[in-house]
Amino acid sequence: MTQIHIGAKIRTRRLELHITQERLAEDSNSSINFISQLERGEKKNISLRKLEEIASALHITVIQLLNYGADEHVELTIQNSHLTHLPNTKQLFKYLLSLDTDDAESLSKSILDLLKH
Repeated sequence: MTQIHIGAKIRTRRLELHITQERLAEDSNSSINFISQLERGEKKNISLRKLEEIASALHITVIQLLNYGADEHVELTIQNSHLTHLPNTKQLFKYLLSLDTDDAESLSKSILDLLKH
């Protein structure tokens, strides 16, 4: 799988939300220059606090931001396994990835509880 830097993930999410770099900078207590450099991959280091502020401004968690693009990874995993012929399983994985961490964990637990009975 191709490695995508965090700036590209931030840019993709920002564009999905139709917000400008200026708006993201304002909402995350950052400078426009910082956001621009980050998105271009010129900033290699970012503090966890700043990452949290940016993720919050993008309405996702840091984990979701770091896993952004994980759908492609799930696709590759499914394609390289026996799950290729299981469209419902594939759809469930994608759905779980779209949820925030707590909701995904709660739903996973509920599904596993149902399977035990």
